[in-house]
Amino acid sequence: MCDTLLRLPPEIKGPSAWYGPDLTRSPNWIEYLSPTEVGEVERAVKMHLGSLVDHLLTAVAMACSRLAKIHHIDLKVAVAVTLKGQL
Repeated sequence: MCDTLLRLPPEIKGPSAWYGPDLTRSPNWIEYLSPTEVGEVERAVKMHLGSLVDHLLTAVAMACSRLAKIHHIDLKVAVAVTLKGQL
């Protein structure tokens, strides 16, 4: 085995090193969000998830369309088959 793969990086020390036992002793590292900040995070997540769902639906629609053409079946059948994962 290559010698460089066996060497670990130097230990991180100081305030940038987070050790579980140290974190359990004090809640000082916890950042509490205001209701406004929580709302901002929720809106950002919903917007991202909405975009993700749009992409997934487009991909499913394209797959169904291809499946219908390849197997010469009705698009509704292709959708049902795709959603069930069977053909």
